[in-house]
Amino acid sequence: MEITIRASKKPFDLSDMERMRYSLLGRFSYYMSAFEYDCDEFIFKVAEHNPSFIVEHKFRAPFNQSEARTRFIVLAFDEIAALKALSGIRYGENEQTMKDVLEGIWHHRNNLTHGRMIGSHGGEKGVSFKFARWIRGEKKEQQFHRIQYEYDQSLLFNIIDAATFVSGWLREGINILEESVTKHES
Repeated sequence: MEITIRASKKPFDLSDMERMRYSLLGRFSYYMSAFEYDCDEFIFKVAEHNPSFIVEHKFRAPFNQSEARTRFIVLAFDEIAALKALSGIRYGENEQTMKDVLEGIWHHRNNLTHGRMIGSHGGEKGVSFKFARWIRGEKKEQQFHRIQYEYDQSLLFNIIDAATFVSGWLREGINILEESVTKHES
């Protein structure tokens, strides 16, 4: 058996559509990286300033799973006295809770990061992407399913907006934690 693999001699010699497609996906990846960094920074600042919170809830780092990160962040804002003023903040026209927003961001991030692009096209709304991904069914099933989903650029921008909003909320929480430590030290 003989296998031949061909790679483009000029990987950055792209059509206008390919440039637009990769530009959008690159922008999405950039904002998701910033969002994840802010989540991690918040988690480690809470651990630094409120170690009893970690012990009380039996949290263990690293928080590789989005469910663990979401649970930690929501509980921190709901239970740490200095952060409670920010716990009731809602996002968007539907007044979503932060838990719902975080879960939505993680869902889309996982689809786009772990999925394979199987198609894209340009149209009136700009670029649209089709992805496929394998997911595991219920834990008791241990079966895998292939799902497909489609994103247009306006949905990508909405996800980026939500992630940027949550990042600001987390950074404000970090500022509050830092200020509360400074007040106690003076």
